[in-house]
This record gives sequence, C-alpha cells and structure tokens, in this order.
Amino acid sequence: MPDTKISDLRTMHAHMRACLAREHAKRSTYPGVTWIEAEQAAMLHAVNLERTRHRLPHVTLAELQRCEQLAVGHVDYATKFARYCAELARGLPDRGP
Repeated sequence: MPDTKISDLRTMHAHMRACLAREHAKRSTYPGVTWIEAEQAAMLHAVNLERTRHRLPHVTLAELQRCEQLAVGHVDYATKFARYCAELARGLPDRGP
C-alpha cells in the first residue's frame, strides 16, 4: 500500500476512533443495551458518510456488525472497531470469516 494510502487510512482511523469515543461518552445516558445500537448507528453513519465522499456504495448495518464482531472480546475493542470501520469506509477488502 503506498504511503499516501497508509497515511489516509491512519487519518480515517483517527476520525473513526473519535466518532466512537463520542458515542462511548454517552453510554450512561442509554438504558440497557441500547448503547450498542446507538454506537452502531453512529458508526454506520460515519462510515457511509465517508463512503459517499469517495463515491462508494453504502454498507449495511449487517456489514458493520460483522466488522464489530471481529473486535468484540479484545482488550483494544475500540481501537480495532474504529480501524475496521476506517477500512470499511475506504472500501478495503472485508476482514470477515
């Protein structure tokens, strides 16, 4: 991957991490497990906004959830989920099983 693409991906990862962090800060305001749905919705919006900017088709909630499942259970869940969202936003190949 050329340096410009790596740099672009790092910038996108930082942006996705900031989006996720904003949603994490709101967790206490959501009852029960709805915070998961709120975070997924926010990340789906962020990913699809970037995909629109790059003239890529939108991804579905199921595609985003598949990326999130790859991060679940890791100590660095937020970092991994944000990285996978950045890759999804840029149209990189799916990491799914």
